[in-house]
Amino acid sequence: MLSNYLTILYRNILRQWLYSAINIVGLTVGFICCILIWLFIQNETGYDQNFKQAEQIYRVTTRVERGENQDPIVVALTSPPVGVLLKSDFDGIASYTRLMMGGFDLKYENKSFNERVYFADENFFEIFELPVLAGNLSSALSQPEAVVLTKNKALKYFGSVEAAINKSMLLDSTRNVIVTAVLDDLPKNTHLSFDVLLSMPMLQQFFGEDILEDWNGRAAGYTYIKLHEGQSISPIMMGLPEFINNRLPNPEVSRLEIQSIQDIHLHSSRKFEMKKGGDISAVITMAIVALAILLMACFNYINLSTALATMRSKEVGVRKVLGAEKGQLAMQFITESAVTSVISAILALIGIVFFLPYFNSFLSLDIQFDWQNVEFWVGLFVILAVVVLLGGGYSAFYQAALNPIVALRNSDFQPGRFGGTQLRKLLVIVQFAVSVVLMVATLVVYQQVQFAKNIDVGYEKENMVVLYGAGNPAVRDAYEVMKSQWQSHPKITDVTASSSTPPVSLMGRVQYRIPSKNQPEFDYIAFNAIDFNYFSTYGINMVAGQAFSEQRKSEAFTSESGAGVIINERAVEVLGWKTPATAVGQQMIIKSIDGERDVMTTIIGVSKNIHVSSVHDPIHPQVYFVMRPYMKDISIRINGDQQEALAHIRNVWKQKLPNISMIDGFVDVGFDSLYRDEEHRLKLFTCFSIIAVTIALLGLFGLSMFTAQRKVKEISIRQVLGAEMPDIISMLSKDFLKLVALSNLIGAPLAYFMMSNWLSEFSYRIDFPILSLISVIVVTLILSFITIASQAIRVASIPPANSLRDE
Repeated sequence: MLSNYLTILYRNILRQWLYSAINIVGLTVGFICCILIWLFIQNETGYDQNFKQAEQIYRVTTRVERGENQDPIVVALTSPPVGVLLKSDFDGIASYTRLMMGGFDLKYENKSFNERVYFADENFFEIFELPVLAGNLSSALSQPEAVVLTKNKALKYFGSVEAAINKSMLLDSTRNVIVTAVLDDLPKNTHLSFDVLLSMPMLQQFFGEDILEDWNGRAAGYTYIKLHEGQSISPIMMGLPEFINNRLPNPEVSRLEIQSIQDIHLHSSRKFEMKKGGDISAVITMAIVALAILLMACFNYINLSTALATMRSKEVGVRKVLGAEKGQLAMQFITESAVTSVISAILALIGIVFFLPYFNSFLSLDIQFDWQNVEFWVGLFVILAVVVLLGGGYSAFYQAALNPIVALRNSDFQPGRFGGTQLRKLLVIVQFAVSVVLMVATLVVYQQVQFAKNIDVGYEKENMVVLYGAGNPAVRDAYEVMKSQWQSHPKITDVTASSSTPPVSLMGRVQYRIPSKNQPEFDYIAFNAIDFNYFSTYGINMVAGQAFSEQRKSEAFTSESGAGVIINERAVEVLGWKTPATAVGQQMIIKSIDGERDVMTTIIGVSKNIHVSSVHDPIHPQVYFVMRPYMKDISIRINGDQQEALAHIRNVWKQKLPNISMIDGFVDVGFDSLYRDEEHRLKLFTCFSIIAVTIALLGLFGLSMFTAQRKVKEISIRQVLGAEMPDIISMLSKDFLKLVALSNLIGAPLAYFMMSNWLSEFSYRIDFPILSLISVIVVTLILSFITIASQAIRVASIPPANSLRDE
């Protein structure tokens, strides 16, 4: 019986090869999209799942209130004492551990590099069990001078893993550390990101014994807690508000939050993550789009199957007359659907091998296809079963229910009102509605990304290189001499320094009070400690008052006398002054950064608002003051050959600071990187919209070809009676174009609603581009007309005598 079904299928494929090709190509593309997105979702949802008892490990984060008219900020960091106090107050917590980041030069023999290092508690590897290649992790951080490297760093400094063990390295040109263990490189699917681990006592050697008791922001790190086995997090969450009120020094400003490490990658939008996380909304969107494309391919199959059913009605009628039962007929069509789907799935798996590297490159991922992944094969089988039932089940049901007498009498039999034309119309409408949504989404994302990247940020971000780490005392001491030497180069126009440089996700804050506003309590405002020439170097305009000047050094901020400060336009609005000019001359009490003194300052100017982060975030009130001890970044304006200027910058640095590595980056490059997620989304929408439109047009091509073939004789008669080519095209295209127009009427409002909602996530955004929506409608109508007209022209070109010869 099965061989009979396969023989019939083989003959039908040969007889209707173009329709079969449309089905197989559409399903193959749908499967490829579905498999790629399935692998992507597996990768994104698999973060931090492999740690032993991962469900019992949580991270503690901080929610910082920023005063009136400002949204709070949630950071991934906490003050060092938090873990100690949590464990002492909650019996359900088995242990805690911390990671605290620093930047230091690490040297072995003649190899010296500036490394991002983390200081870790001795029990870190008890909570996070990581694969070790050499050494003993249980005691790896037990000594103050211990250092643990990953395989990558061991090879970088020593050439091999084995050679690294027990070797002495020089840290920050002042302290020797001993390599006690080498880890395998961290897996991609973890939120952790480090290559060098040092002991917590080493942190105390650098910053003082009391650093782990600091609440004033001198130190902050990542705090993790691990619960006892079987312990629920609920009692701890319930007791957290009381803990915050009793234990934290400023509970009205800082609040603690607890999150599972398994939620960090997709559900954490906190500042200062170890590495950029994922986006659950992007995962859901990609899953929906992939499913939509697969369904569109299935709709093509259903459409063509129900259309071709009229050509097979006599076959089914004869089989019934000869004794075939409904179950046998249904099984025949299900088998045909299954074979078509399996062929498409096999072609898709072959395509995955080819397309996966491009997909990884496209989205900057490192997804590996594991052929032994049982979960994947089970998922593929489920998808395949659904496709078989969707593609073949509908046709099988109606063909099996066919009345043999009616079928043998009428070759144009339609199996039920919703089994023929009406169903095909509905599916065509759905296909093009989905295509419209994707095309509009692509255009909206593209325009918003271009808007974001080309927005007037309020400063000149091009040709600005930033040297990070100027907060190092040695760098700060050499700053004036290096600044003079740098400025002597003809390709360098200016040099300045500041406590933060754009783009920055979070700036430092100081407490302030406005005496003239009768403000009884201090509030918080973002600050930037800058050099005198910061505004001229960055090209930031003043809207009122004046900028700082080297000729007025008395305006520099000190803990004893405040002198002058500059605020931005947003601060003028929040603080309640009607115009920037009225703010100039007003007094502002600022607490010294150590929090011990109230310093009276005078607002000497108001600067233009600038975007220091992405357009997702609003511009916040900000105060600037000259305070060189707190400057940690050096900004250098280049004019001309960047490579020549960089070479000079590095030479001067090397001459003055031979034992300190220079870390540099360009402001415009950093700014563009803020929109990497949106650019990835744009790439995906572009691909998916092209695929969706192609599948929809393939289906329309097949249906129009079928319709044209069924009306060959009618067209020939019309031609004999005087019909011209435009009349034939109009006759065949008008019904299809009505469907495409209706799909636009459905898809356009849906696209408007979805993309307006997406745009609302940005503080600064474009208006919804109605012109783009109209262009999509026009393009879909034009493409549809061309697809249908090509078939009308093909059929109309057949000489009427050939078509009517047998009549």
